[in-house]
Amino acid sequence: MEQNPKLSILVTAYNVAPYLVQCLNSILEQDVDFTYEILLAEDCSTDTTRSIIKNYEKQFPHIIRAFYNESNIGYSRNLCNLIMQSKAELIIQIDGDDYIIDKLKLQQQVTILQEHSDCAVCSHNWFTVDTNGENAVMNQFPVSGSGVLPNGFLLYNFLGPGNLIMIRRSALPDILPDWLPGCSNNVDYAIYCIATTEGK
Repeated sequence: MEQNPKLSILVTAYNVAPYLVQCLNSILEQDVDFTYEILLAEDCSTDTTRSIIKNYEKQFPHIIRAFYNESNIGYSRNLCNLIMQSKAELIIQIDGDDYIIDKLKLQQQVTILQEHSDCAVCSHNWFTVDTNGENAVMNQFPVSGSGVLPNGFLLYNFLGPGNLIMIRRSALPDILPDWLPGCSNNVDYAIYCIATTEGK
């Protein structure tokens, strides 16, 4: 396992067996010039999610660190636990039922944050698709320009869902707030609100 990776990729997984292989392959196929780790948190799934993760863990022991919960702890606590396990300067969340369509996505985001030390987060546009990967719909509020004003972010969450946003780990507290795991499915939005208090 890389001791000091540039990026930690956080993958939460609960009953995502139909999608997880595509998710993980889309990460592993990224064209990057930096080191990264994939942190996988399996939340006591009732399908074959856990066995899929174990298979990838065996294939990529130098990249993947997997955590298997003894009982279901929920999405928000699962994600917070992964953040605390991260060893990297930068973190990004990619849910187990999402996938990356651009092989340069992670490289582009890392480069942006390296070139702009005043930025705490980096996001991009996205598509939502159905369970067959079809009927793509672009995000409701397309991102344009180089930044988002705080009022736009707070009112419309321009940054989008969790699998888009790369965060500078130093923009988050060393120990996450006790209330954060209680944010349920809005935990990613709460995390970005915290991070954007530390940079653009």
